[in-house]
Amino acid sequence: MPDLAWRTAVSALGGVPVETDIVARYSEPHRRYHGLSHVRAVVRDAVPLVPLTEREEAVLVLAACAHDVIYNAMPTMDEIASAAWARSWLGRSHLDSVADRVCELVMATVHHAADPDDTAACALLDADLAILGSPAED
Repeated sequence: MPDLAWRTAVSALGGVPVETDIVARYSEPHRRYHGLSHVRAVVRDAVPLVPLTEREEAVLVLAACAHDVIYNAMPTMDEIASAAWARSWLGRSHLDSVADRVCELVMATVHHAADPDDTAACALLDADLAILGSPAED
C-alpha cells in the first residue's frame, strides 16, 4: 500500500511514478513497530485530519510514506536519512519542486513539534503518534 500511495501522489503532482524500494524498506526484518502496518496507518490517518488542497494532500501522503522509510533505531539520523531517501526518489520522479516541503514534513517527526499553523505537519505528527492513544492489542 505505501508503494501505491507514493505512486498515486507522485502522479497527482504531475511527476513520473517510478518503482521505489519502499515496501522492501518497511518490510526489513529488524523492524518491530516501524513497519508496513505503521506506514499504512499514518498514510490512512493523516489526510482526513485537516482540509488540504489536492497538491497539499499529495505532499502530505509523500511525507507520510517516507517518514520512517529508513529505520536503524538511530533517532534524528533515521529522519535525516528518510528525508534524503524522499529527495532522491522525488528527483527521479521529476518532482524536485516539492522535495523541500516533503523533507520538511519528514524532519518534523524528529521532535514531533510543528507550528500550529502548519496543518499538514500537525496532521502527520498526529497520525504518526495515533498508536499511543489506541487500545492495546490483546
